[in-house]
Amino acid sequence: MNKKIIKKILPKKLWRIIKLAKTIPARIALKKSLVKAPYLPAEQIQKLLGTFPEVAKYEYDDAACQQRGQTRANFLAQLLPQSKQIKILELGCSDAMTSVALKGQGLDAVALDLVDQRLEVAKKYDIPFIQAPAENIPLEYKSIDFIFSYNALEHFLDPTKVLLEIHRILKPGGLFYADFDPLYFSPRGLHAYRKINIPYLQVLFKSQDLEQYAKNHQLNWSELPYVNAYPITKFRAIFAELKDKFQFKSYEEILDISGLAVIKTYPACFKKENLTFDNFIISGIKILLQKKS
Repeated sequence: MNKKIIKKILPKKLWRIIKLAKTIPARIALKKSLVKAPYLPAEQIQKLLGTFPEVAKYEYDDAACQQRGQTRANFLAQLLPQSKQIKILELGCSDAMTSVALKGQGLDAVALDLVDQRLEVAKKYDIPFIQAPAENIPLEYKSIDFIFSYNALEHFLDPTKVLLEIHRILKPGGLFYADFDPLYFSPRGLHAYRKINIPYLQVLFKSQDLEQYAKNHQLNWSELPYVNAYPITKFRAIFAELKDKFQFKSYEEILDISGLAVIKTYPACFKKENLTFDNFIISGIKILLQKKS
């Protein structure tokens, strides 16, 4: 039976249990590994290429961005208060197409990012844009009703400071929704799968070896986005520290077990990271927070 059909039939919790059960051999291999091998030799990059299935690419053309923005806006509309007279902030907006889609639903959002990457259509829709770091948002205290962020918290320099800024500018009872992945120690955490399709590049190889390989093969390594390298355990700790400021309305950790064979084959490389197994298979977080009154 097709995996997509099975996922629709099985309850979400049961499907998660099945996926976790598949991790047992890799967990055992990691636990039994007595050596902490630093990294694989650089020549292994070429040898491993082509041995892993292609990853569904996250497209950035205008049509894909608009479709993604519409899908996200439709989801967010279910979380928003009924009133149309609310102030919304898109944090780490990138193309800003979610703000455009919200405007199409009669809602006004302000888009914020460190660099202006808005599509021309977003500029034509006159979406207000603030160019500033998320760690220092130039908005007034208790001025925003709803803040959302997609695929950004893994890129911010200081996620704790960002979350404190979100708390500062949210009105009491205001909501913050974030959906972000992949986390750094998950299979695609280096955000480099378009250039080198090998899971856990950041764990298996030295950064200088990857940079040299990219240079030798004209891969323009400098295009890779900054990633803060926070493991899931660190994000858990950050959110736990904020429980006096926010009520947790929902929280979900996203599993990615696509790289289990790599962990089983090279457990010593993972051993050196001194991280629990969860850090290698949890790729993202979906979270909804409400500011306490």
